[in-house]
Amino acid sequence: MKIAGFFLAIFVIASLIYAGGLSSNWGEIVINGVEPSMTYDLNEITGAPFKITNNFEDEIIVNLEALIPKQEELKEGYEPVPDTSWLIVQNQVTLKPKEQKIIPVKLSIPDDNNLTGRKFHAWVFSYTSGQAVGVGLKSRILIRFK
Repeated sequence: MKIAGFFLAIFVIASLIYAGGLSSNWGEIVINGVEPSMTYDLNEITGAPFKITNNFEDEIIVNLEALIPKQEELKEGYEPVPDTSWLIVQNQVTLKPKEQKIIPVKLSIPDDNNLTGRKFHAWVFSYTSGQAVGVGLKSRILIRFK
């Protein structure tokens, strides 16, 4: 990963988020000092890899996808991320009862100098499928450009 020439600070909100029998260690993360045309491994640079935990007594399938926030969901001062392709996340994971897995997440910024100084909000949405009642949770990703 190319690091020269930029300042990067990461803040991971310590509290876990829960949705029924599904939980994650990323409630909100803030990534400062990103630059156009760079790719960042968020698990590596946060020091707190994105983990999903199955708190159910049964095996579950968890689907994951990047989402663009709706206007009413936006964190104040942030724009919705222009394209979900900025976030690269594993599509699906199967978790045994009480199992926890680290999910790869990368941030890939396009080559666009108009991004300088701007702030964007994206979601990573994790949700169960194949059950009578599904649960889901959203992890907020806040991106601040140099």
